[in-house]
Amino acid sequence: MAVNYSVSYFLVVAVILLLATFSNKFSTKFGVPGLIIFLGIGILFGSDGLNVIYLDDPAFAQQIAILALIIILFEGGFHTRWNSFRTVLRPALTLSTLGVSITAVVVAFLAHYLLGLDPAYAFLLGAILSSTDAAAVFSILRDRKIDTRTATTLEVESGSNDPMAIVLTLAAIQYLQGNSAGIHIFFFDLLWQLILGGLLGVLIGRLSIYLINHIRLDSAGFYPVLALGISFFGYGFAETLNANGFLTVYIVGIVLGNANFSYKQGVFRFLGGLTSFMQILMFIILGLLVFPNEVSEVAISGLIIGAGLTLIARPLAVFVSTAFAGYTFKQRIFISWAGLKGAVPIILATYPLVAGIPGSNFIFNMVFFVVLVSALIQGLTIPLAARVLGLETGIQKKTKHTLEIVSLEKPDVDIFEIIAPKEIHGKRVASLSVPEHTLITAIIRDDEIIAPRGDTIIQSDDILFILSPLETRKEVLRTFGDEEI
Repeated sequence: MAVNYSVSYFLVVAVILLLATFSNKFSTKFGVPGLIIFLGIGILFGSDGLNVIYLDDPAFAQQIAILALIIILFEGGFHTRWNSFRTVLRPALTLSTLGVSITAVVVAFLAHYLLGLDPAYAFLLGAILSSTDAAAVFSILRDRKIDTRTATTLEVESGSNDPMAIVLTLAAIQYLQGNSAGIHIFFFDLLWQLILGGLLGVLIGRLSIYLINHIRLDSAGFYPVLALGISFFGYGFAETLNANGFLTVYIVGIVLGNANFSYKQGVFRFLGGLTSFMQILMFIILGLLVFPNEVSEVAISGLIIGAGLTLIARPLAVFVSTAFAGYTFKQRIFISWAGLKGAVPIILATYPLVAGIPGSNFIFNMVFFVVLVSALIQGLTIPLAARVLGLETGIQKKTKHTLEIVSLEKPDVDIFEIIAPKEIHGKRVASLSVPEHTLITAIIRDDEIIAPRGDTIIQSDDILFILSPLETRKEVLRTFGDEEI
Protein backbone atom coordinates (compact mmCIF):
# COMPACT_ATOMS: atom_id res chain seq x y z
CA MET A 1 0.00 0.00 0.00
CA ALA A 2 1.48 3.34 -1.06
CA VAL A 3 0.52 6.75 0.33
CA ASN A 4 0.93 10.06 -1.47
CA TYR A 5 3.38 11.74 0.88
CA SER A 6 2.58 15.24 -0.34
CA VAL A 7 -0.02 14.94 2.42
CA SER A 8 0.81 13.87 5.98
CA TYR A 9 0.14 10.16 6.46
CA PHE A 10 -1.44 10.77 9.86
CA LEU A 11 -3.58 13.57 8.46
CA VAL A 12 -4.94 11.19 5.82
CA VAL A 13 -5.75 8.57 8.46
CA ALA A 14 -7.39 11.20 10.67
CA VAL A 15 -9.56 12.55 7.84
CA ILE A 16 -10.66 9.04 6.82
CA LEU A 17 -11.57 8.06 10.39
CA LEU A 18 -13.41 11.34 11.03
CA LEU A 19 -15.37 10.98 7.79
CA ALA A 20 -16.28 7.41 8.68
CA THR A 21 -17.34 8.43 12.20
CA PHE A 22 -19.52 11.37 11.17
CA SER A 23 -21.00 9.40 8.30
CA ASN A 24 -22.56 7.11 10.89
CA LYS A 25 -25.08 9.88 11.62
CA PHE A 26 -26.03 9.92 7.94
CA SER A 27 -26.22 6.13 7.89
CA THR A 28 -28.51 6.03 10.93
CA LYS A 29 -30.78 8.85 9.75
CA PHE A 30 -31.32 7.65 6.19
CA GLY A 31 -30.89 3.91 6.72
CA VAL A 32 -27.92 3.60 4.34
CA PRO A 33 -25.85 0.52 5.27
CA GLY A 34 -22.54 1.52 6.79
CA LEU A 35 -20.59 -0.77 4.48
CA ILE A 36 -21.69 1.31 1.47
CA ILE A 37 -20.39 4.50 3.07
CA PHE A 38 -17.11 2.95 4.18
CA LEU A 39 -16.51 1.30 0.81
CA GLY A 40 -17.27 4.68 -0.78
CA ILE A 41 -14.69 6.41 1.42
CA GLY A 42 -12.12 3.81 0.40
CA ILE A 43 -12.92 4.34 -3.28
CA LEU A 44 -12.80 8.13 -2.81
CA PHE A 45 -9.27 8.06 -1.39
CA GLY A 46 -8.10 5.35 -3.80
CA SER A 47 -6.30 5.54 -7.11
CA ASP A 48 -9.43 6.22 -9.18
CA GLY A 49 -10.58 8.90 -6.73
CA LEU A 50 -8.39 11.47 -5.01
CA ASN A 51 -5.37 9.20 -5.54
CA VAL A 52 -4.20 9.69 -1.96
CA ILE A 53 -3.67 5.97 -1.27
CA TYR A 54 -2.77 3.36 -3.88
CA LEU A 55 -3.50 -0.24 -2.92
CA ASP A 56 -2.97 -3.10 -5.34
CA ASP A 57 -2.11 -5.89 -2.91
CA PRO A 58 -5.01 -8.35 -2.52
CA ALA A 59 -3.04 -10.51 -0.07
CA PHE A 60 -2.59 -7.53 2.30
CA ALA A 61 -6.26 -6.55 2.00
CA GLN A 62 -7.27 -10.16 2.61
CA GLN A 63 -5.27 -10.37 5.87
CA ILE A 64 -6.69 -7.09 7.18
CA ALA A 65 -10.23 -8.20 6.34
CA ILE A 66 -9.74 -11.59 8.04
CA LEU A 67 -8.42 -9.81 11.15
CA ALA A 68 -11.50 -7.59 11.18
CA LEU A 69 -13.89 -10.51 10.66
CA ILE A 70 -12.42 -12.39 13.62
CA ILE A 71 -13.33 -9.50 15.92
CA ILE A 72 -16.72 -8.86 14.27
CA LEU A 73 -17.77 -12.51 14.59
CA PHE A 74 -16.47 -12.72 18.16
CA GLU A 75 -18.48 -9.66 19.17
CA GLY A 76 -21.49 -10.89 17.21
CA GLY A 77 -21.45 -14.11 19.23
CA PHE A 78 -21.54 -12.03 22.42
CA HIS A 79 -24.93 -10.64 21.34
CA THR A 80 -26.48 -14.04 20.55
CA ARG A 81 -28.63 -15.53 23.31
CA TRP A 82 -27.96 -19.21 23.86
CA ASN A 83 -31.66 -20.12 24.07
CA SER A 84 -32.38 -18.44 20.74
CA PHE A 85 -29.29 -20.02 19.21
CA ARG A 86 -30.40 -23.54 20.14
CA THR A 87 -33.90 -23.12 18.71
CA VAL A 88 -32.63 -22.18 15.23
CA LEU A 89 -29.43 -24.23 15.14
CA ARG A 90 -30.67 -27.00 12.84
CA PRO A 91 -32.33 -24.82 10.15
CA ALA A 92 -29.49 -22.28 10.32
CA LEU A 93 -26.87 -24.99 9.79
CA THR A 94 -28.95 -26.42 6.94
CA LEU A 95 -28.92 -22.97 5.35
CA SER A 96 -25.17 -22.78 5.99
CA THR A 97 -24.47 -26.02 4.13
CA LEU A 98 -27.26 -27.13 1.78
CA GLY A 99 -28.42 -23.53 1.25
CA VAL A 100 -24.94 -22.33 0.35
CA SER A 101 -24.48 -25.24 -2.08
CA ILE A 102 -27.80 -24.55 -3.80
CA THR A 103 -26.96 -20.86 -4.11
CA ALA A 104 -23.55 -21.62 -5.62
CA VAL A 105 -24.96 -24.08 -8.15
CA VAL A 106 -27.84 -21.84 -9.25
CA VAL A 107 -25.58 -18.79 -9.66
CA ALA A 108 -23.11 -20.93 -11.60
CA PHE A 109 -25.93 -22.13 -13.88
CA LEU A 110 -27.03 -18.54 -14.54
CA ALA A 111 -23.48 -17.30 -15.10
CA HIS A 112 -22.78 -20.11 -17.57
CA TYR A 113 -25.99 -19.92 -19.62
CA LEU A 114 -26.65 -16.17 -19.44
CA LEU A 115 -23.11 -14.78 -19.49
CA GLY A 116 -21.35 -17.60 -21.31
CA LEU A 117 -18.77 -18.15 -18.57
CA ASP A 118 -16.77 -21.37 -18.59
CA PRO A 119 -18.46 -23.82 -16.15
CA ALA A 120 -15.46 -23.86 -13.80
CA TYR A 121 -15.31 -20.03 -13.65
CA ALA A 122 -19.07 -19.87 -13.31
CA PHE A 123 -18.94 -22.20 -10.31
CA LEU A 124 -16.10 -20.17 -8.79
CA LEU A 125 -18.27 -17.05 -9.05
CA GLY A 126 -21.24 -18.91 -7.52
CA ALA A 127 -19.13 -20.26 -4.65
CA ILE A 128 -17.78 -16.82 -3.80
CA LEU A 129 -21.27 -15.28 -3.76
CA SER A 130 -22.91 -18.18 -1.92
CA SER A 131 -22.52 -17.02 1.69
CA THR A 132 -24.21 -14.20 3.56
CA ASP A 133 -22.06 -11.74 5.45
CA ALA A 134 -21.95 -11.59 9.24
CA ALA A 135 -20.77 -7.99 9.44
CA ALA A 136 -23.58 -6.75 7.20
CA VAL A 137 -26.30 -8.88 8.82
CA PHE A 138 -25.27 -8.02 12.39
CA SER A 139 -25.12 -4.29 11.68
CA ILE A 140 -28.51 -4.21 9.92
CA LEU A 141 -30.49 -6.39 12.35
CA ARG A 142 -29.00 -4.99 15.56
CA ASP A 143 -30.72 -1.65 15.07
CA ARG A 144 -34.13 -3.19 14.39
CA LYS A 145 -36.56 -5.22 16.43
CA ILE A 146 -37.55 -8.12 14.20
CA ASP A 147 -39.23 -11.45 14.97
CA THR A 148 -36.71 -13.21 17.23
CA ARG A 149 -36.62 -16.57 15.46
CA THR A 150 -36.22 -14.99 12.05
CA ALA A 151 -33.49 -12.55 13.13
CA THR A 152 -31.57 -15.22 15.06
CA THR A 153 -31.71 -17.59 12.10
CA LEU A 154 -30.12 -14.95 9.90
CA GLU A 155 -27.46 -14.17 12.48
CA VAL A 156 -26.51 -17.80 13.14
CA GLU A 157 -26.52 -18.57 9.41
CA SER A 158 -24.26 -15.64 8.60
CA GLY A 159 -21.91 -16.58 11.43
CA SER A 160 -21.63 -20.23 10.37
CA ASN A 161 -21.87 -20.36 6.56
CA ASP A 162 -18.31 -19.30 5.80
CA PRO A 163 -16.85 -22.85 5.98
CA MET A 164 -19.03 -24.12 3.12
CA ALA A 165 -18.35 -21.07 0.96
CA ILE A 166 -14.61 -21.28 1.63
CA VAL A 167 -14.46 -25.00 0.85
CA LEU A 168 -16.43 -24.52 -2.39
CA THR A 169 -14.23 -21.57 -3.41
CA LEU A 170 -10.98 -23.42 -2.71
CA ALA A 171 -12.27 -26.51 -4.52
CA ALA A 172 -13.05 -24.38 -7.60
CA ILE A 173 -9.60 -22.75 -7.46
CA GLN A 174 -7.86 -26.12 -7.10
CA TYR A 175 -9.81 -27.45 -10.08
CA LEU A 176 -8.76 -24.45 -12.18
CA GLN A 177 -5.17 -25.09 -11.12
CA GLY A 178 -5.44 -28.73 -12.15
CA ASN A 179 -5.34 -30.04 -8.56
CA SER A 180 -8.87 -31.42 -8.31
CA ALA A 181 -9.49 -33.87 -5.47
CA GLY A 182 -12.07 -36.61 -5.16
CA ILE A 183 -15.60 -35.80 -4.04
CA HIS A 184 -15.09 -37.83 -0.85
CA ILE A 185 -12.13 -35.65 0.15
CA PHE A 186 -14.25 -32.54 -0.41
CA PHE A 187 -17.03 -33.73 1.91
CA PHE A 188 -14.60 -35.00 4.53
CA ASP A 189 -12.87 -31.63 4.58
CA LEU A 190 -16.19 -29.83 4.95
CA LEU A 191 -17.39 -32.06 7.80
CA TRP A 192 -14.04 -31.74 9.53
CA GLN A 193 -14.15 -27.94 9.34
CA LEU A 194 -17.72 -27.69 10.62
CA ILE A 195 -17.65 -30.31 13.39
CA LEU A 196 -14.17 -29.60 14.72
CA GLY A 197 -14.69 -25.83 14.39
CA GLY A 198 -17.85 -26.01 16.50
CA LEU A 199 -16.35 -28.34 19.12
CA LEU A 200 -13.25 -26.17 19.46
CA GLY A 201 -15.48 -23.11 19.90
CA VAL A 202 -17.32 -24.70 22.82
CA LEU A 203 -14.12 -26.06 24.40
CA ILE A 204 -12.12 -22.84 24.09
CA GLY A 205 -15.10 -20.81 25.28
CA ARG A 206 -15.53 -22.88 28.45
CA LEU A 207 -11.81 -22.91 29.20
CA SER A 208 -11.74 -19.14 28.66
CA ILE A 209 -14.47 -18.59 31.26
CA TYR A 210 -12.44 -20.56 33.81
CA LEU A 211 -9.28 -18.67 32.88
CA ILE A 212 -10.86 -15.21 33.13
CA ASN A 213 -12.50 -15.95 36.48
CA HIS A 214 -9.37 -17.41 38.08
CA ILE A 215 -6.51 -15.37 36.65
CA ARG A 216 -7.32 -12.35 38.92
CA LEU A 217 -5.75 -9.61 36.81
CA ASP A 218 -4.74 -6.52 38.78
CA SER A 219 -5.64 -4.02 36.06
CA ALA A 220 -9.05 -3.73 34.43
CA GLY A 221 -7.39 -2.73 31.16
CA PHE A 222 -5.98 -6.22 30.65
CA TYR A 223 -9.34 -8.03 30.59
CA PRO A 224 -10.22 -6.70 27.11
CA VAL A 225 -6.71 -7.62 25.96
CA LEU A 226 -7.23 -11.13 27.32
CA ALA A 227 -10.58 -11.43 25.51
CA LEU A 228 -8.97 -10.25 22.28
CA GLY A 229 -6.18 -12.79 22.71
CA ILE A 230 -8.77 -15.54 23.21
CA SER A 231 -10.52 -14.64 19.95
CA PHE A 232 -7.26 -14.69 17.96
CA PHE A 233 -6.17 -17.92 19.65
CA GLY A 234 -9.49 -19.55 18.77
CA TYR A 235 -9.13 -18.63 15.11
CA GLY A 236 -5.44 -19.51 14.87
CA PHE A 237 -5.71 -22.81 16.71
CA ALA A 238 -8.68 -23.90 14.62
CA GLU A 239 -6.96 -22.99 11.36
CA THR A 240 -3.84 -24.89 12.47
CA LEU A 241 -6.00 -28.02 12.78
CA ASN A 242 -7.68 -27.25 9.41
CA ALA A 243 -10.96 -26.47 11.18
CA ASN A 244 -12.89 -23.31 10.34
CA GLY A 245 -11.56 -20.49 12.47
CA PHE A 246 -14.48 -18.15 11.78
CA LEU A 247 -16.99 -20.66 13.12
CA THR A 248 -14.80 -21.34 16.16
CA VAL A 249 -14.53 -17.65 16.99
CA TYR A 250 -18.29 -17.15 16.64
CA ILE A 251 -19.03 -20.08 18.98
CA VAL A 252 -16.45 -18.84 21.52
CA GLY A 253 -18.25 -15.48 21.48
CA ILE A 254 -21.62 -17.16 22.10
CA VAL A 255 -20.24 -19.19 25.02
CA LEU A 256 -18.63 -16.15 26.65
CA GLY A 257 -21.57 -13.86 25.95
CA ASN A 258 -23.95 -16.21 27.76
CA ALA A 259 -21.65 -16.78 30.75
CA ASN A 260 -20.87 -14.86 33.90
CA PHE A 261 -17.24 -13.79 34.21
CA SER A 262 -15.10 -11.04 35.66
CA TYR A 263 -15.26 -7.59 34.05
CA LYS A 264 -17.79 -8.78 31.47
CA GLN A 265 -19.37 -5.35 30.95
CA GLY A 266 -15.97 -3.77 30.39
CA VAL A 267 -15.08 -6.42 27.80
CA PHE A 268 -18.49 -5.97 26.19
CA ARG A 269 -18.01 -2.21 25.79
CA PHE A 270 -14.47 -2.64 24.51
CA LEU A 271 -15.54 -5.15 21.84
CA GLY A 272 -18.40 -2.89 20.75
CA GLY A 273 -16.06 0.02 20.08
CA LEU A 274 -13.38 -2.15 18.50
CA THR A 275 -15.91 -3.83 16.21
CA SER A 276 -17.07 -0.45 14.92
CA PHE A 277 -13.47 0.47 14.15
CA MET A 278 -12.71 -2.85 12.46
CA GLN A 279 -15.81 -2.57 10.26
CA ILE A 280 -14.61 0.86 9.15
CA LEU A 281 -11.07 -0.40 8.53
CA MET A 282 -12.16 -3.52 6.67
CA PHE A 283 -14.55 -1.86 4.25
CA ILE A 284 -12.23 1.09 3.60
CA ILE A 285 -9.34 -1.28 2.80
CA LEU A 286 -11.58 -3.30 0.47
CA GLY A 287 -12.75 -0.04 -1.12
CA LEU A 288 -9.13 1.00 -1.72
CA LEU A 289 -8.51 -2.31 -3.48
CA VAL A 290 -11.19 -1.57 -6.07
CA PHE A 291 -10.66 0.27 -9.34
CA PRO A 292 -14.11 1.73 -10.16
CA ASN A 293 -13.32 2.08 -13.86
CA GLU A 294 -12.90 -1.69 -14.06
CA VAL A 295 -16.01 -2.38 -11.97
CA SER A 296 -18.16 -0.24 -14.27
CA GLU A 297 -17.23 -2.51 -17.17
CA VAL A 298 -19.06 -5.43 -15.57
CA ALA A 299 -22.19 -3.48 -14.55
CA ILE A 300 -24.60 -5.20 -16.94
CA SER A 301 -23.29 -8.68 -16.13
CA GLY A 302 -23.31 -7.80 -12.43
CA LEU A 303 -26.95 -6.70 -12.56
CA ILE A 304 -27.93 -9.98 -14.24
CA ILE A 305 -26.11 -12.09 -11.65
CA GLY A 306 -27.29 -9.89 -8.78
CA ALA A 307 -30.91 -10.22 -9.87
CA GLY A 308 -30.57 -13.98 -10.33
CA LEU A 309 -28.89 -14.35 -6.95
CA THR A 310 -31.49 -12.28 -5.09
CA LEU A 311 -34.66 -13.39 -6.85
CA ILE A 312 -33.90 -17.01 -7.77
CA ALA A 313 -30.87 -18.57 -6.08
CA ARG A 314 -31.32 -17.24 -2.53
CA PRO A 315 -35.11 -17.86 -2.29
CA LEU A 316 -34.70 -21.38 -3.69
CA ALA A 317 -31.95 -22.12 -1.16
CA VAL A 318 -34.04 -20.77 1.73
CA PHE A 319 -37.28 -22.54 0.82
CA VAL A 320 -35.54 -25.89 0.32
CA SER A 321 -33.39 -25.60 3.46
CA THR A 322 -36.28 -24.60 5.73
CA ALA A 323 -38.92 -26.87 4.17
CA PHE A 324 -39.61 -28.82 7.37
CA ALA A 325 -38.43 -26.34 9.99
CA GLY A 326 -41.76 -24.73 10.83
CA TYR A 327 -41.14 -21.29 9.31
CA THR A 328 -44.05 -19.36 7.88
CA PHE A 329 -44.12 -18.24 4.26
CA LYS A 330 -43.50 -14.63 5.34
CA GLN A 331 -40.52 -15.64 7.49
CA ARG A 332 -38.98 -17.48 4.54
CA ILE A 333 -39.51 -14.51 2.25
CA PHE A 334 -37.80 -12.21 4.75
CA ILE A 335 -34.88 -14.62 5.31
CA SER A 336 -34.49 -14.77 1.52
CA TRP A 337 -34.47 -10.98 1.16
CA ALA A 338 -32.23 -10.32 4.17
CA GLY A 339 -29.42 -12.62 3.03
CA LEU A 340 -27.04 -9.69 2.59
CA LYS A 341 -23.73 -9.88 0.81
CA GLY A 342 -20.82 -7.93 2.21
CA ALA A 343 -17.19 -8.33 3.20
CA VAL A 344 -17.01 -12.14 3.08
CA PRO A 345 -17.70 -12.48 -0.68
CA ILE A 346 -15.22 -9.67 -1.39
CA ILE A 347 -12.61 -11.40 0.77
CA LEU A 348 -13.28 -14.72 -0.99
CA ALA A 349 -12.90 -12.90 -4.31
CA THR A 350 -9.31 -12.08 -3.34
CA TYR A 351 -8.47 -15.81 -3.13
CA PRO A 352 -8.29 -16.34 -6.92
CA LEU A 353 -6.38 -13.05 -7.19
CA VAL A 354 -3.78 -14.25 -4.69
CA ALA A 355 -3.68 -17.67 -6.38
CA GLY A 356 -2.98 -16.02 -9.74
CA ILE A 357 -5.99 -17.55 -11.51
CA PRO A 358 -6.36 -16.08 -15.04
CA GLY A 359 -9.42 -13.86 -15.29
CA SER A 360 -9.62 -13.39 -11.52
CA ASN A 361 -9.88 -9.59 -11.91
CA PHE A 362 -13.18 -10.09 -13.74
CA ILE A 363 -14.44 -12.34 -10.92
CA PHE A 364 -13.37 -9.79 -8.27
CA ASN A 365 -15.04 -6.87 -10.03
CA MET A 366 -18.22 -8.86 -10.56
CA VAL A 367 -18.38 -9.81 -6.89
CA PHE A 368 -17.74 -6.24 -5.77
CA PHE A 369 -20.52 -4.91 -7.99
CA VAL A 370 -23.00 -7.55 -6.81
CA VAL A 371 -22.16 -6.76 -3.16
CA LEU A 372 -22.81 -3.05 -3.79
CA VAL A 373 -26.17 -3.81 -5.40
CA SER A 374 -27.10 -6.19 -2.58
CA ALA A 375 -26.16 -3.72 0.14
CA LEU A 376 -27.93 -0.80 -1.51
CA ILE A 377 -31.19 -2.44 -2.57
CA GLN A 378 -31.65 -5.09 0.11
CA GLY A 379 -29.95 -3.19 2.91
CA LEU A 380 -32.10 -0.10 2.36
CA THR A 381 -35.37 -2.05 2.11
CA ILE A 382 -35.02 -4.53 4.99
CA PRO A 383 -37.00 -2.33 7.44
CA LEU A 384 -39.77 -1.92 4.85
CA ALA A 385 -39.79 -5.66 4.13
CA ALA A 386 -40.09 -6.44 7.85
CA ARG A 387 -43.05 -4.07 8.21
CA VAL A 388 -44.83 -5.29 5.08
CA LEU A 389 -44.42 -8.93 6.13
CA GLY A 390 -45.54 -8.18 9.69
CA LEU A 391 -42.24 -9.32 11.23
CA GLU A 392 -41.29 -6.03 12.84
CA THR A 393 -42.17 -6.57 16.50
CA GLY A 394 -41.79 -2.95 17.59
CA ILE A 395 -39.33 -0.11 17.75
CA GLN A 396 -35.88 -0.94 19.04
CA LYS A 397 -35.69 1.06 22.24
CA LYS A 398 -32.48 2.94 22.83
CA THR A 399 -31.41 5.09 25.71
CA LYS A 400 -28.67 7.65 26.17
CA HIS A 401 -28.02 6.30 29.65
CA THR A 402 -26.60 3.06 30.99
CA LEU A 403 -26.13 1.51 34.40
CA GLU A 404 -23.93 -1.52 34.89
CA ILE A 405 -21.78 -3.35 37.40
CA VAL A 406 -18.12 -3.24 36.39
CA SER A 407 -16.24 -5.65 38.62
CA LEU A 408 -12.79 -7.21 38.58
CA GLU A 409 -14.29 -10.18 40.40
CA LYS A 410 -16.96 -12.64 39.30
CA PRO A 411 -20.17 -10.82 40.29
CA ASP A 412 -23.14 -12.63 41.83
CA VAL A 413 -25.60 -9.94 40.72
CA ASP A 414 -26.16 -8.01 37.52
CA ILE A 415 -28.04 -4.98 36.22
CA PHE A 416 -30.06 -5.38 33.05
CA GLU A 417 -32.55 -3.32 31.10
CA ILE A 418 -36.13 -4.21 30.20
CA ILE A 419 -38.97 -2.35 28.54
CA ALA A 420 -41.89 -2.09 30.96
CA PRO A 421 -44.59 -4.50 29.68
CA LYS A 422 -48.18 -3.31 29.32
CA GLU A 423 -49.27 -5.44 32.28
CA ILE A 424 -47.50 -3.18 34.79
CA HIS A 425 -48.33 0.22 33.24
CA GLY A 426 -49.97 2.42 35.88
CA LYS A 427 -48.78 0.29 38.78
CA ARG A 428 -46.68 1.55 41.68
CA VAL A 429 -43.18 0.15 42.11
CA ALA A 430 -44.04 -1.07 45.62
CA SER A 431 -46.97 -3.11 44.30
CA LEU A 432 -44.91 -5.13 41.82
CA SER A 433 -44.36 -8.79 42.61
CA VAL A 434 -40.65 -9.40 42.07
CA PRO A 435 -38.30 -12.11 43.37
CA GLU A 436 -36.46 -11.59 46.63
CA HIS A 437 -33.35 -9.36 46.55
CA THR A 438 -34.48 -7.80 43.25
CA LEU A 439 -34.61 -4.01 42.94
CA ILE A 440 -35.63 -1.51 40.27
CA THR A 441 -32.62 0.80 40.57
CA ALA A 442 -33.53 3.39 37.92
CA ILE A 443 -36.17 4.26 35.35
CA ILE A 444 -35.48 5.95 32.00
CA ARG A 445 -38.42 8.08 30.89
CA ASP A 446 -38.17 10.49 27.94
CA ASP A 447 -34.37 10.14 28.11
CA GLU A 448 -34.37 11.29 31.73
CA ILE A 449 -33.18 9.21 34.70
CA ILE A 450 -35.73 8.78 37.49
CA ALA A 451 -34.73 7.40 40.88
CA PRO A 452 -37.72 5.15 41.71
CA ARG A 453 -39.54 5.23 45.03
CA GLY A 454 -42.22 2.91 46.30
CA ASP A 455 -44.98 5.23 45.08
CA THR A 456 -43.44 5.82 41.63
CA ILE A 457 -45.93 4.85 38.91
CA ILE A 458 -44.70 2.84 35.91
CA GLN A 459 -45.63 4.49 32.63
CA SER A 460 -45.76 3.38 29.00
CA ASP A 461 -42.34 3.08 27.27
CA ASP A 462 -40.42 3.22 30.56
CA ILE A 463 -37.06 1.47 30.51
CA LEU A 464 -36.32 -0.23 33.81
CA PHE A 465 -32.87 -0.97 35.17
CA ILE A 466 -33.19 -4.02 37.41
CA LEU A 467 -30.61 -5.25 39.93
CA SER A 468 -31.03 -8.98 40.46
CA PRO A 469 -29.05 -12.02 41.63
CA LEU A 470 -27.92 -14.06 38.64
CA GLU A 471 -29.83 -17.14 39.75
CA THR A 472 -33.16 -15.27 39.66
CA ARG A 473 -32.58 -13.46 36.35
CA LYS A 474 -34.82 -15.79 34.31
CA GLU A 475 -37.59 -15.52 36.89
CA VAL A 476 -37.37 -11.72 36.76
CA LEU A 477 -37.55 -11.76 32.96
CA ARG A 478 -40.65 -13.95 33.09
CA THR A 479 -42.19 -11.57 35.60
CA PHE A 480 -41.63 -8.59 33.32
CA GLY A 481 -42.52 -10.29 30.04
CA ASP A 482 -39.01 -11.11 28.84
CA GLU A 483 -38.61 -7.71 27.16
CA GLU A 484 -34.89 -7.41 27.81
CA ILE A 485 -33.08 -4.85 25.65
